[in-house]
Amino acid sequence: SKTKTVSHVISGSDLFYPGETILSEEGITLLKAKFKKEKVGDVKELIIEGHTDDKEFFEFPEISRKYKNDTELSAARAISILEIIEKILHLSGENIGIRAYGSNRPLKPNTTDLNRALNRRVVIQIITEVTEKKFFNTNESSKSKPEQKINNQIINNTKTT
Repeated sequence: SKTKTVSHVISGSDLFYPGETILSEEGITLLKAKFKKEKVGDVKELIIEGHTDDKEFFEFPEISRKYKNDTELSAARAISILEIIEKILHLSGENIGIRAYGSNRPLKPNTTDLNRALNRRVVIQIITEVTEKKFFNTNESSKSKPEQKINNQIINNTKTT
């Protein structure tokens, strides 16, 4: 069966307050609007990636007391998102996973505040099953009697006595 992957990249500031791992009210509203069941389809797999920049972990002392490094911070954020999307889409945990990259996969070099803001993000990958549509030739379906071809001549399947 064929699958389709759609990736949603969402800025960390749209989902979390600085230094937080619990979703903001605005973040919850955004996720609910973005991932309505009828918009997504039948989910085969859901992967949530957490990314940070190279500074955020060190700028908030309460984070460094709770987590060992920025990878753990990105994991905590990915789990927060996973929990809300799981509820929105009514998914069970068997096909859901997280990836925590911390600051290891930046989109831009961590050289400016703007670049750091771009690197603080979440990537939500939704893999859905693609159903192939079958098209029927209207001429074939409108025939009332089955036919057979013998030596390129059409023979109707009717009995003659």
